[in-house]
Amino acid sequence: MLVAIGRRPVTAGLNLEKIGVEVDDKGRIVIDSEFNTSVKNIKCIGDVTFGPMLAHKAEEEGIAAVEYIHSGVGHVNYKAIPSVVYTHPEVAWVGKTEEDCKAEKIDYKVGTFPMVANSRAKTNNDTDGLVKVIIEASTEKILGVHIIASAAGDMLAEGVLAMEYGATAEDVARTCHAHPTVSEAVKEAAMDAYSQREPSLLTVLTHCTIAADRLHVALVSSDQLLRCLFRPYRLPVMLLPFYKITFNARVMAAGWCANRGRASPASSNRD
Repeated sequence: MLVAIGRRPVTAGLNLEKIGVEVDDKGRIVIDSEFNTSVKNIKCIGDVTFGPMLAHKAEEEGIAAVEYIHSGVGHVNYKAIPSVVYTHPEVAWVGKTEEDCKAEKIDYKVGTFPMVANSRAKTNNDTDGLVKVIIEASTEKILGVHIIASAAGDMLAEGVLAMEYGATAEDVARTCHAHPTVSEAVKEAAMDAYSQREPSLLTVLTHCTIAADRLHVALVSSDQLLRCLFRPYRLPVMLLPFYKITFNARVMAAGWCANRGRASPASSNRD
């Protein structure tokens, strides 16, 4: 059983009041955007000030504080600070939750992928968990990544990097991931999020039929095409033969109409 009752900064006994360092009602040292305290030449970072009490957050603040001292410019992106609960499976997250998006009235979409469908997780016999990717509906920019998995903390790094560089779900989905690895689950969740704006399968097949009508010859195997379409549209495996037969029939009809000098039903409705 995990019992978490919260954390608090330990600033008592540091004699901060004697040198004039301001502390708030929770014992946190008050700082500005450049980590300056109320006393000139004294900066503060880490668990004794604002923000999540995480070692990696403190490390980034330490680097930024030194940069401010050295060059006058520093940077910490607090929207891309990862959090990890080191249980088994681990729980890791970065960015916004669905509740945050609703509270801020952000129009969003969600993509998910279960670890039970990940090849490496099945090989390791460790399939508990899932990956969830939250994106802005209009721009598809990644707003948050949430993972439950045995290696969630390691998997989350990709989501943090994506958010740091303002990547979209499509950017992640179109990036080649090694197979089999648990990181593929992040790609699949991103693919699930962005593929929701893809055209319907019928629309795709109609375009294929029009293309076949124009060429008079289908230059691509219908089986290969449908298998290519299969993953992003999440079609049931049992329906693949049906779609294959339908596609073959439409291509044959387009070719027959072209040979007869007539337009096919699909091409007759072209703009």
